Formats: sequence, structure tokens, C-alpha cells
Amino acid sequence: MTPCLCASPFQRYVTTDNPYDYVTMSIRMSEDDPQHGMKMKMLAQLGLDANDTYLLRNDQSETQMVPEALLRSLRVQLLSWGDAGKWRAVGEGKVVSLENELSVLRTVVGAVDKMLGLYPTTGADDGKLMAAHQQATQAAASAGDLEAQRAALQAAHDRGELLTARRIKAILLRYPEKAILLAVKLWCHQRWNQVLTDGFPSEAFPAAGTDKW
Repeated sequence: MTPCLCASPFQRYVTTDNPYDYVTMSIRMSEDDPQHGMKMKMLAQLGLDANDTYLLRNDQSETQMVPEALLRSLRVQLLSWGDAGKWRAVGEGKVVSLENELSVLRTVVGAVDKMLGLYPTTGADDGKLMAAHQQATQAAASAGDLEAQRAALQAAHDRGELLTARRIKAILLRYPEKAILLAVKLWCHQRWNQVLTDGFPSEAFPAAGTDKW
């Protein structure tokens, strides 16, 4: 699988909890897959396209961080030869098999990790930088007269604790994207843990005798 790693450049308001924040994800199977042609036909018959790009949003009203269409596409793209006869069930929103579902979730997590790796800093790094900046500016504000404040700010600058306005803006713009990706990763882990503890309902799997080509 080849993830197309696209962190959305279309920034919105500079907030950390904007429901309109999003990143884009597109995951395409390798053309070297021996079943590539067959799977592309399956996707087409299900109204799916392996080249589609999906929006991942941090909308708290949504309980599913990964779009259902992306999950369905990956279920087909990651079909094993033994599960290939169950592809029509994907169009009904059913799970092909536990092995297939694990491959789907692992693929999404792998794509998220690669996307996060494109950023020069982590969300934790950004938090530390912002905290140090805030502490430095607050300490300078309470340092006394104007001259003392200037001296405190200069000392903080020399220690690398002060951030430029451009740096702060960049952090605030990147943070929501990182938060979305981390939320997607957490959702995948929670979904698999739920499968391990509760299993899938019987209706989630194709009915017996429906695994025909």
C-alpha cells in the first residue's frame, strides 16, 4: 500500500478546536499487487475509487474518525486471495474477516505515522515550546519596571524561550492537524480493542454461502 501523504494547506481560523479543521488522506494499493486489476474492477462495481482522497475531521459530533468509504475501499484493496469471494459484502458495510479488518486498521495507522513524520516537531514538542514562551513572557511582565522587563525578555530570548509571532502562528496552524491525526490513530486502536473484547456482531460478516464471485 502506498499512502499519499497530504496534510491540508487550507488553513482556517487560528484555533485548536475548530470543527472545520481537516487533513486529507489517500491510500492506494500498489500496482504490483497480483490482484490489482481484479480489485480495481471490484472497487468500480462498488462505486469506489482507489484514487479518492478523504477528509479526516476533528468533529466531536462524529463517532467515527475514519470515513466509512475509506474503510470500504481498503477492505477491497487489502483482500487476500482467500477472502476475495466476499468482496460484494463490502458494499453492504460488512466486515470481510478479522484478518482483513486488522490489515485495514494497520494501514490507516501506518499512513498516520508517516504523515506525522512529515512535521518537524511533534504535538508534545509544540506544547513545550508554547509553555516555555508563555512562562517567559509572564515572568518578564512581572519583573518590575520597563527596563527590568526588557532585560528579562532579552534573557528569555537568549535562552531560546521566546517565539516569534510567525513561529507561534505556524504552531497554532499545525497543531489541529496533528491532533486530528492522533485522534484517528487512537480511534483505530480503540476500534480494534473493541473487536478483541466484544467481537463483531454476526450481521457484520457476510452470510454463509455469499462468498461467491
